[in-house]
Amino acid sequence: MVASSYEYIDALMSLAQNNEFLSTRGMDILRTHYLAPDYTISPARLSHHLFIDDIEKTMFYYDQLAEAIAHELDYTPIEEFDGHPMWLFTLCTVSDVPSISQGGYYEFILRPELVVALNQLKWFGIH
Repeated sequence: MVASSYEYIDALMSLAQNNEFLSTRGMDILRTHYLAPDYTISPARLSHHLFIDDIEKTMFYYDQLAEAIAHELDYTPIEEFDGHPMWLFTLCTVSDVPSISQGGYYEFILRPELVVALNQLKWFGIH
């Protein structure tokens, strides 16, 4: 487990007060992922819903948000082969296999503790 729902709440509240990113693009990312069916979304669908025409740019924003939350949680995720942290795991897990219908991308599944935190915060309603 990355963090408890209470730790996510503390991190999100801290970022909401002190971080311009969470108040703009980050909130859009969280809302879109949270409102996705089964809290699951592919990078392609996330890009589409955010009106971003470049999946790599979407992933950059997602990683930026995840890294900011990871720092608030004092969490360091696993590393890629090149040694860079895989920040997205702060917010989600990934499907076991890539989705052909989503352009061969893995789908991101919002962490249950984060779902509970967002439910409790009621930022996007209760889903």
